[in-house]
Amino acid sequence: MKNMIKGLVMLLLFTMFVPLMNHVHATSETSSTDAEMVPEWVITLFEDKAQENKMLDRAWEDYQTAIEDYQLADLETMDPGTSYAQVIGTYNPDEDIEVKEESAEDGTATISYIYRAEEGDLNPNTGIEDWAQVDFYFVNENLIYTGITTLSLAFMADGLVSTTDHSALVSDNASVDELVEVENFELNGFGQIKVDGEYAYGVGYPKESTNIGEGGLLIIQDGQVVDDSTATFEDLMAYSFSGFIYLMLVSQVDNQVFEPAP
Repeated sequence: MKNMIKGLVMLLLFTMFVPLMNHVHATSETSSTDAEMVPEWVITLFEDKAQENKMLDRAWEDYQTAIEDYQLADLETMDPGTSYAQVIGTYNPDEDIEVKEESAEDGTATISYIYRAEEGDLNPNTGIEDWAQVDFYFVNENLIYTGITTLSLAFMADGLVSTTDHSALVSDNASVDELVEVENFELNGFGQIKVDGEYAYGVGYPKESTNIGEGGLLIIQDGQVVDDSTATFEDLMAYSFSGFIYLMLVSQVDNQVFEPAP
């Protein structure tokens, strides 16, 4: 587990793209609710399909409460988002939650909140400790991505979404309502960005592969699946579902922001 966490914090080695850096300067201390930050279908997935993980449950409760008052910077219009200072000052988990803050001279920064069960407290379903993480990514003090993910990767051979079902979700442009109906669908990660006033969301879950399991990743816009990707189990151990969801989302945007390094 310690090596996994070490890999996760390596998300903070960034490569910047100049156009966004030249435009996103002002920060917003707004406290207005941005309802699209937590659409109803995300709440349904967390309630009905999230991994059985008590630390993920705790992280989701804190995350859902906090981001009601946050806004994402728009990667197209350059409208500012919630500031780094506001997030660090208002996201208030219990004292036993580890907080990782990292920043670089190029104006990029992340805050990660790491939730973990007591050592030796094993989940009876997975056989490992429950871990989870909440991520906030920033450029020039502006929030540009939020994500939540399990750090307890338990890929059971009899509990994976089939490759057929995964492919059908994309080829049929499945609705978010259909995700709940997919056999063995288990939500392991969620993230979001904002582009030209619209939100793009990503979800991650274990799926079949030739090596028993890998991460299935879906991009969702306007309530429908619009694209997909996959990540190996080994890569997920290094970056987490949240890190890969971010990369998948920004790959759809001309002004990419930063890129995690291995």
